[in-house]
Amino acid sequence: MKHTITPQLSITDIDTVKEQSTAEFDHVVSVCEDDIESHLDDSVDEYDQIELADGPCGTYFGVECNFDLFETATDTIRSALEADQSALVHCHAGASRSVVTSATALATIREQPLIEALETIEDVIPHTHPANSLQKYGQCYVFKHTGQPPVVETLPKGRVDGYAEPEISLPPVDEERR
Repeated sequence: MKHTITPQLSITDIDTVKEQSTAEFDHVVSVCEDDIESHLDDSVDEYDQIELADGPCGTYFGVECNFDLFETATDTIRSALEADQSALVHCHAGASRSVVTSATALATIREQPLIEALETIEDVIPHTHPANSLQKYGQCYVFKHTGQPPVVETLPKGRVDGYAEPEISLPPVDEERR
């Protein structure tokens, strides 16, 4: 199922991209290791695949998860939205990588805390379970691009990875805004 977050932004899982039409989108962004370009309608103007592992920082089943890849994925989504393109973002389940990268792009564009953008998406997709490490990357991205410190560490129901934490430091949490 395609979940419409804003008039320009939708999030889904890989199976939906493979099985349903993508004709209404200008840009499809894949944030997983599987290339789905052959499943896209010819009317899609742009397709980007960023091979971003879900959660664990470092290499996970041969796919990397690091801030540079996260930033590339978020920049791609953000650029599409800022160019007024309709964007479809997907990962395997449509519940972690696509959610956090999309929320980070929205938070940066709207200059709002990441947690608010995550909650906006969770209002539409209640089954989200974004990895905590990806949420931390998102907070670092928002801070880097807007100067806005994080309000909370992670979404309360975020999935704990059980792997190494990201090798980047978050700015201090703004306790007054919690």
